[in-house]
Amino acid sequence: MGFLCSIACGLEKTSVDEIHLSYQEALHALRSHTIQIESSVFQYTGEEIGDQSGFLEIREEEQNLIHSILTYDPAGISACLDQIFDKAIVEKESFEKVSASCVRLASAVFSALDEMGLSFSGEFDTYQDTLLAIQGYHSVKHLRQFMGRFMEQVHVLLDQAEKRKYSSVVDQAVAYVKKHYQSELSVKSISAELYITPNYFSQIFKSQMGKNFTDYLNEVRVSHAKKLLRDKNRKVYEVAGECGYPNYKYFNSVFKKYTGYSPKEYRNGGV
Repeated sequence: MGFLCSIACGLEKTSVDEIHLSYQEALHALRSHTIQIESSVFQYTGEEIGDQSGFLEIREEEQNLIHSILTYDPAGISACLDQIFDKAIVEKESFEKVSASCVRLASAVFSALDEMGLSFSGEFDTYQDTLLAIQGYHSVKHLRQFMGRFMEQVHVLLDQAEKRKYSSVVDQAVAYVKKHYQSELSVKSISAELYITPNYFSQIFKSQMGKNFTDYLNEVRVSHAKKLLRDKNRKVYEVAGECGYPNYKYFNSVFKKYTGYSPKEYRNGGV
């Protein structure tokens, strides 16, 4: 019917009064089976399976996961989840312990997203819904699939947030250029204005605009230069200075590169 049914069995009893003991044994078998066991039928044997209390020792993986979220690193998020489940299998941890650790991971993820001002919608709308879903699984295969979907939604959320973040940075850069195109501008100077690194700025600007920052800046300046050149009372070197090019020869080469004409040719009816 499309869902998993897990069955746990306690030991056989000789009296109705002992049925509750068999029930407790069945619960123990269900909660403490190691995640290496693929069967969905668990028989209580009376054997202890290591330390069943608390969580997995995954503090390092958990810290890496949160770091990946805060730094918008989807690949790092997937890697951390794989490391946690692989470690649990190698160390033959109980399913109950793995499930409890998934609850802790979900809590850490929701806290990190909340700190970033992000929130889910849909299947993982609230932490309570996610918690109940995790606790409803009794198979490591299905729990891992669920946590995989959970982390995929984290990917989507971060991707959307990153795009908004990119757009905001680019919008600020474009507005700054339009206002200060006459000043000396560079990737380094505008990155300092936006409090981000030059490499990061260059990457997101080209990603959003389809051109590098220098080309965009030159296009804005040349556009303004065209307007100023229509006034024949202005000297070409004056136009160059007013458009952010103190070097007249450099202005000539840039203008010709973007228009196909020298400033004088453009003024004299080249276009």
